[in-house]
Amino acid sequence: MRNFLTAKGEKSFMMACFLVKLENKKTEYRNTNTRMEKIKINLPLGKNQDEIKIHGFSINEILRFLCEADNGSFDRIIIKYDAVENLLFFASEEGVKFPEYGHFMTKISESRYAEVFSFSKVL
Repeated sequence: MRNFLTAKGEKSFMMACFLVKLENKKTEYRNTNTRMEKIKINLPLGKNQDEIKIHGFSINEILRFLCEADNGSFDRIIIKYDAVENLLFFASEEGVKFPEYGHFMTKISESRYAEVFSFSKVL
């Protein structure tokens, strides 16, 4: 069993993000019985999201940024936390659309959050 921090876990923020996305028509969300989180951060077993700081940024702050940067270029991403290196890395991407996904990654790499991600790590 693993701990997951998901955008769904932050109800008020995700509802606001959801409404903004629908108003701007950048992302279309589907309501199904098998709801999957669009952005999921996998934390180590037993770790609380409040305990983890990566270069001074909280997991919640990073998740908010990713939700704002989301340009509809993927269906789902799973991000894992590497406790040894104290970095996040993209473990899985589904439904990626190019070149839009490249623009999403550029937003991340040019942001102040770039230092919390390892873009070269592979599972």
